Amino acid sequence: MLICAFFCRKDDENILREIGCKDSKTMTPKRRERIFEEICAHPKLGFTAKAISPHFISHSAFQKPKYNLNTMSIDTGVELTQNPKHALIDSIFADMIGNNLVYENELKLNFPKSNIVVQPKADSKYLVVGAASICAKVIRDHILTNWRFPENINNRNFGSGYTSDKITIDWLNDVIDPQTGFPNIVRYSWSTCKKIIANKAPLLIRKSDATLVKPHTSRKRKNTSSTPENQKLKFKSID
Repeated sequence: MLICAFFCRKDDENILREIGCKDSKTMTPKRRERIFEEICAHPKLGFTAKAISPHFISHSAFQKPKYNLNTMSIDTGVELTQNPKHALIDSIFADMIGNNLVYENELKLNFPKSNIVVQPKADSKYLVVGAASICAKVIRDHILTNWRFPENINNRNFGSGYTSDKITIDWLNDVIDPQTGFPNIVRYSWSTCKKIIANKAPLLIRKSDATLVKPHTSRKRKNTSSTPENQKLKFKSID
């Protein structure tokens, strides 16, 4: 999972319009790369991003109490927003994560003096969220393209990683091992994977979910930055 926070001065938001920022899902990979490079090169634009590994997400999903994906995303979003230290944050625009009010209330708690806007499809409504989505998508694609499998995996054609992608589903069915499960690039807690495990590796289920990923023993909410397998990928300051 890749989460990104983009920041700029309010007066500089027009720069995003000039370089063509909008919802990353509507762009070709080549165009996203070009805009990403322009964002990186511009002295008045900045972002910070964090990658959370599939292994950590699976770990967290099977621990007790469960640390679910929505809570993890909200915690990471708040953490990344706090990164521009000593900056006066006038407004925060964010895409909805799960229940709209939960994320909104968490941001209001941490940034009581800021205007908070959390909406579904915010990446298509607000330039700064669109810019964050572009950065996140480019970095995610780069990580996947350069992923090093510790397992002996020859088939790297895993597609986009989304349920709607037949290439991804075919790849998951091809690489699952009845004894050991999926390669470490796969999130076991994904409902799609659970169905494939049930059909092609039922032994893993009979051994119980606890054997799929070793659960954490801590009962405290996890700070995702504390685990070495999660990477802070970029922090770009602006003057």
